[in-house]
Amino acid sequence: MPGVAVNGVRLHYEVAGDGPPLVFVHGMCGRGAVWSGQVDLLSDAFTCVTYDRRGHGSSSDGDEPHTVPLHSDDFAALVRALDLRPSCSLGPAAGHASDSACCCATPVWWPAQRCPSHRCSRWTPSAAASS
Repeated sequence: MPGVAVNGVRLHYEVAGDGPPLVFVHGMCGRGAVWSGQVDLLSDAFTCVTYDRRGHGSSSDGDEPHTVPLHSDDFAALVRALDLRPSCSLGPAAGHASDSACCCATPVWWPAQRCPSHRCSRWTPSAAASS
């Protein structure tokens, strides 16, 4: 079972396919396996990465309360650990909040046209260029 140690927890992940990285982030009370149908359809064109967020599925849980910034930090650490930069990501509700917060906190990873949240007030092209 593949896993990576990040921020004091071990995140379970799966990788399938070949191509540009596409990271799937599940919502609350879910697990990475919920994306299996999408991975089956997209793995011919993308390197599809699914993972269980901290405290979900086969990932361990830490002592800290679960917050969007904490899950965002885990997402960023996973992307770094698996060398997935730049990558696209998608997720519903809480999953999207995690990857959007990561984009806003580390804008140099994503070009303007790929920023997942148009409401992100911290992202600017000049900030990305100066990072």
